[in-house]
Amino acid sequence: MKSKVLVIVLTICLIAFFSASMLNAAEKKITRDDALKMVQEYQTKEAALQSKIQDVQKVVDGLNADVTDLQGKTDAVSKELEDCQATLAKISKYVVKPGDWLSKLAEYDEVYGHGNYRRWKEIYKANTDLIRNPDLILPGWELKIPRP
Repeated sequence: MKSKVLVIVLTICLIAFFSASMLNAAEKKITRDDALKMVQEYQTKEAALQSKIQDVQKVVDGLNADVTDLQGKTDAVSKELEDCQATLAKISKYVVKPGDWLSKLAEYDEVYGHGNYRRWKEIYKANTDLIRNPDLILPGWELKIPRP
């Protein structure tokens, strides 16, 4: 029985000894000079990181300016698109029939109204991709008729 107690006591002592030696190894003492060096290193690292933050902030500010500029351009293009869509809405189509000519089309009630034969130039300008000679239009052509 004494041997069991002795083994237990020895075991406890060994555990305590190893625990104390491990704690001492973990508790490394830092000298004042080491602590000052560490503080200085961290301050240097902080200054470098602050500099990087400023550089990144400059890039972000530049990107924000670009975004603002692009937003203005997008708004301008949207306005131009709306204007083009409004213009397209004013343009109708007319299919040329045998015996038609541009001034006759301009005078038709269904195109510009009676007496507007001088507007043939507007029809011609709107269809220069199709009409080579304003004195010659062919039946079946689909002409764009700009509306005032």
